[in-house]
Amino acid sequence: METTNLLKAFRKGWLLILIGALLGAGGGFAAAVLATPEYSATTKLFVSVRTSDAASATDVSQGNSAAQQKVRSYADVVLTESILQPVIEELALDITPAGLARRVQPTINTNTVVISIAVSDESAARSAQIANSIGRSFVRVVERLEKPSADSASLVRASTVQSAVVPSAPSSPNRTLNMVVGLAVGAFLGFAAALLRGLVDTRIHGPRDVAAATDAPLLATLGFDSEAKRQPLVVSANGRSPLAEAYRTLRTNLQFVDLGAGNGSFVVTSAMPSEGKTTSTANLAIALAETGARVVLIDAPTSGAPVSPR
Repeated sequence: METTNLLKAFRKGWLLILIGALLGAGGGFAAAVLATPEYSATTKLFVSVRTSDAASATDVSQGNSAAQQKVRSYADVVLTESILQPVIEELALDITPAGLARRVQPTINTNTVVISIAVSDESAARSAQIANSIGRSFVRVVERLEKPSADSASLVRASTVQSAVVPSAPSSPNRTLNMVVGLAVGAFLGFAAALLRGLVDTRIHGPRDVAAATDAPLLATLGFDSEAKRQPLVVSANGRSPLAEAYRTLRTNLQFVDLGAGNGSFVVTSAMPSEGKTTSTANLAIALAETGARVVLIDAPTSGAPVSPR
């Protein structure tokens, strides 16, 4: 579809687009108001690989690299039953490990040994409790998994560097974001409706539609005259009006149509009765007579009535 058609649809359907945008924004706001608020609390854990007391700078660097590699796999470990089940038992939660895992979002900061564990819950206090409990459970499980043997110390040390605090405001729903998204979706749907209406609307609304519907040249545009019934012969009664000038434009353009024919005869018709044929023809005849031409105006109704010259 061409850009001009899109602009045309926008121009004609701006009211639909506006209504769609307002309804979308209202719908987004209503959805945010009706949605159950959720709170998010985050705890952060630091992971390190043990080195000997007399470790060199190279050993420390290698230990740090090893810790970064291990941290990548720990993001999946956080969501396992071995870590979440003790949390459920500690806090007496009525939920399965799989259900709790859907509320937990572990994040690994790039090139660091820090794991962020975010927990979402309908209760602000419970979200912080779950996050801190998961942190403690993670420390216990990881240190147990990283023991070379039952009697040896764990090769990996994990510790909490930031405990989760009770959030003061819900993390979702975001009313502003919901309204913006709703407004955008509503405006898009409104534009789509306006575009569809333009595609199925085959009526002639103006000169552009006439030019698009036919290859015939557009000779003139005659505006609507609310005083036509009271004063139909506007060319003689008000010769300086814009409508009178439009009839003169039509007269001038007609003189250059089919110059080779030389007969100077024109037929004025319309699709429906009372569309202004008589008024337009009479004013055109006056405009032609103003140039000194001899004009004959014939009323030839299609009903078969006798033709009467005027």
